[in-house]
Amino acid sequence: MPLARSAVAAGSARPGESLEIRRAVLEVEDMRTRIDADREAAQAMLARYIALQDATATGSIPAPDVDVEQLRATLESNPEIILAVAQVRQAEARIDLARSEKRPDFGINVSYGRRDPMFGDVVSVMGSITLPIFAGRRQNPRIAAAETEASAAQAIQLDRLRELQAQFEADLAAWRSAYRQWQRATEELLPLAQSRADLERASFAANRAELLDVIEAIKALALLQIEILEREEATVEAATTLRLTYTEFQP
Repeated sequence: MPLARSAVAAGSARPGESLEIRRAVLEVEDMRTRIDADREAAQAMLARYIALQDATATGSIPAPDVDVEQLRATLESNPEIILAVAQVRQAEARIDLARSEKRPDFGINVSYGRRDPMFGDVVSVMGSITLPIFAGRRQNPRIAAAETEASAAQAIQLDRLRELQAQFEADLAAWRSAYRQWQRATEELLPLAQSRADLERASFAANRAELLDVIEAIKALALLQIEILEREEATVEAATTLRLTYTEFQP
């Protein structure tokens, strides 16, 4: 805010204007101080994980965009869902095992024996069948218990999938909201603020505007530019959260 500082230093502004100008300058400087503090806090957190002081990030920043359909397609590959599916299959296998105990079991036993030559060798064949007796008290309860266990496993699987889908939609909504706010500020609010600042400068140069009007317009532009950076940060953070949470588990 060079114009504001020079006006205050030169005393060209009225006493009341000088106070307002100084207040505007301090407000912008407070914002810069907060940004510096946030940067230092981020550096300290980064040093905790990589054990380097004053580390500098290289490469491009994470993209603010995400492939929604690709992310949605990975939900069933989530480890919790895979585990739930395995538990369902295990329960279904127990049903098949319990039902197999109710089916008759057929068996054939063949034996060959060598005897004294005067008597000749002997071959014997024996057949057997095992019948499920008292199925109502033995096999049927086992089948019913296995079916109940399978139904419970299926319900757990469905509940976990719905919970994951709900969390995904919530994270997706947060990203969409942040993205739209960032785009709106960049594409609509910023041009308006820039035009206002330019018009106020031109009006002041033509003696058709007060210095406070110029200062207010410049301050609003500076604060909006900072807000746009914050909105971009929120958008990138939301997009990164989606990618890390729902794509690293792809098979």
